[in-house]
Amino acid sequence: MTAKPPALRAPWTAEQIDALNRFQTEGGMHPFTCGRDHETHRVLVATYLGWICLEPTCDYTQDWAHPFMAQPDSWPRTPWAKEGRHGPTPEEVRAAVALLDGPVEPDNPAATALAQHIADHPVSTVQAAFRLLGMRLDFELHEITEEPS
Repeated sequence: MTAKPPALRAPWTAEQIDALNRFQTEGGMHPFTCGRDHETHRVLVATYLGWICLEPTCDYTQDWAHPFMAQPDSWPRTPWAKEGRHGPTPEEVRAAVALLDGPVEPDNPAATALAQHIADHPVSTVQAAFRLLGMRLDFELHEITEEPS
């Protein structure tokens, strides 16, 4: 297994700040979000001193990022990233799961529960797990217009 690169620690350059903030909307993965419990301004914003939360009453900060986040050429390439989304919608995932003929492992309730969990949440979380393991994973969704034979 490949060793995980060390975190990119603030202070960050203007170029890094620009790339990190672009990653939050264009990176093809779930953005860094505030760790506090509030409903607005959850996506963190990169500044010279690190990530900040824009909620006026919140003082949450984070001083690190994954190095690839500051390198746009290293961002995951997903079909939905071009649309400014971080992953397929739950409806898109459910439609893909519905193409399966029942649970993949009908005798394994844990597998069924995991499949449902993945269907209920953006697939970008799976991509994040693969990246953590040092492996690349790309998704491509295709609309099936006719029944398989």
